[in-house]
Amino acid sequence: MTSTSRVLAHTKAYWDMLVKKGQFTSIAMGKLVVKSAKPGFVVAEIPVEKDHENSYGTAHGGWIGSLVDAGGSLAIASHGLPSTGVSTDINVSYIRAVKPSTMLKMECECLKLGKTLASTEVRLSCDEGNIVAVGRHTKYVVEAWKHYAKQQEQQGSSGEEIQSTSFPKSKL
Repeated sequence: MTSTSRVLAHTKAYWDMLVKKGQFTSIAMGKLVVKSAKPGFVVAEIPVEKDHENSYGTAHGGWIGSLVDAGGSLAIASHGLPSTGVSTDINVSYIRAVKPSTMLKMECECLKLGKTLASTEVRLSCDEGNIVAVGRHTKYVVEAWKHYAKQQEQQGSSGEEIQSTSFPKSKL
């Protein structure tokens, strides 16, 4: 399996794990599909549906904010972490309204993955390529790194796989 396909498989497995928990993620974002992934960058798609509408008949801002949250987590997960920490800050700039039956494309980028915090940016665009919203998401990742280290210890990994998939050298 190539490095890129390994990253995609891990990122999809991370998303599937969240959806299978049967909580808010599965209800509001269960139809999100991870299309591609490389370390620090994920492309996903999700259809805007009637259930996502606000009182004006367009996608609800809270739902779009949740997509930024999920997208930031996916970008972090694409670095190989089994968990992605907790949100410390999230903001969304809403550019244009989008109606149901539109397919949203999500471009999710991990701008920095440090020992304590990860900073991400998520760009949402519609079918025509027009930007719908741009969000930034910061997560506290100390526990995620501990979870990763424990997983590596249980698997007996020497850290070689980490280097081959462009994981942060600060964690080697």
